[in-house]
Amino acid sequence: MQFKSIQKQFGDTVIELRRLEPENIDAVHALDTRWSIETVRFRIDADRTAFDIAGFINGQLIAVSLAAIVIDEFSLLNIVVTPLYRQQVIGSWLLSNQLNAAKQAGCKNFFLEVRPSNKNAVRLYRKLGFQQEGVRTGYYQKPIEDALLMAKRL
Repeated sequence: MQFKSIQKQFGDTVIELRRLEPENIDAVHALDTRWSIETVRFRIDADRTAFDIAGFINGQLIAVSLAAIVIDEFSLLNIVVTPLYRQQVIGSWLLSNQLNAAKQAGCKNFFLEVRPSNKNAVRLYRKLGFQQEGVRTGYYQKPIEDALLMAKRL
């Protein structure tokens, strides 16, 4: 399934969501250095199970969401919004588009991990109907922290 480019206006700002492309590799890595350039390149060039989308303002990458489908399960691998645009519903819009993609692809479940200390993200996921399914001990590094495994039945 190919993600179609869409636009939405937030106040005076127009944000375009579109599939990640090879020319976005450096910008994705700069936005979130936890993903190596090689990993981002692989996802964009080779991973056909990927549902990787990005938000742009005037051509500048300001948000990214990396996800994949495994059989009938949709897995959100990462979602990040540049600090300047956080708390402005952009992350929620990205996630809503990923939920729609999962449904259109026939997925039955949507999974994600989140740091318990990321209170804003946990609140957003719960608001969108995600439930905690478990804990992954020591999942995150720098700093070391457990992950909440959250799921939504589609």
